[in-house]
Amino acid sequence: MTTVKFIVQAAPGTPLIVQFEPQGTEFELAPGDYLTVERPVPGKGGLLGGVTHEPDRLTLSEPEGGTARLWNSRGKELPVFGY
Repeated sequence: MTTVKFIVQAAPGTPLIVQFEPQGTEFELAPGDYLTVERPVPGKGGLLGGVTHEPDRLTLSEPEGGTARLWNSRGKELPVFGY
């Protein structure tokens, strides 16, 4: 399966809560800290998932038929479970 990797980073001076749905798993990032997210790219016609941004929160919804992988800024893989 094809995947895409991207960085989610908190702005300097502002913490950020990153939430994964449908699991409800949350991680709080300190100002300037980041997570690396790897998500599957669904096949043709598959749902890509969603992104919702609020001032202090980012919610990432899982793409159809896939599970994200996640690493903190020190390279440690964090547990995020898909459906």
